[in-house]
Amino acid sequence: DNGSIFTDVDKTSGDGAIFKEGSGRLEMRPKSSMTGNITLREGDIWQMRDDAYPSSGLLIFQGGAYKSSSGASRTIEKPVRVDDDFELGEATTRDGEIIFVSTFNINSIGAPHTITMQNNNEIQGIISGGGFAKAGSGSLTISGLASNTLSDGREVNEGLLILDKATGLRATGGISINSGSTIRTDADYQ
Repeated sequence: DNGSIFTDVDKTSGDGAIFKEGSGRLEMRPKSSMTGNITLREGDIWQMRDDAYPSSGLLIFQGGAYKSSSGASRTIEKPVRVDDDFELGEATTRDGEIIFVSTFNINSIGAPHTITMQNNNEIQGIISGGGFAKAGSGSLTISGLASNTLSDGREVNEGLLILDKATGLRATGGISINSGSTIRTDADYQ
């Protein structure tokens, strides 16, 4: 798309795939029966409701920005694959927290990939693969019960990283905390 806004997309169920490219905005209201992959390369995807995206298929980040359509939080049950840098949220208006509850795989090719947090977001699922860098003034909470399997390090360039993983972060490579950023542990063992 060339700066267009697409709303009320009809292909929101079944096993088809959606590939978002171009500077425009795609407002997603998918049904719980949508099983295909959703790939974001450029522009914005706004998740319009919380009960979207079943756990089948992948949500693939190759660029662009993923946001809640409002100040309401949105839960993502689809497994995630990060292939490139991308943004989450917005500092005002569309500042609802994005909560990832399934696996969150970071492609080791080209890693570390930068995830820019414009607001507060959370990863509850198992984080695996390569390393990532957290940028942006918003916070990222890493929580949940299962152990991560990250093979590379994490880097905090801006904002707050909250470690609240019941089994600890369990990742090789360590964490680099750069000037202007903060790390906080909310669980006993990290």
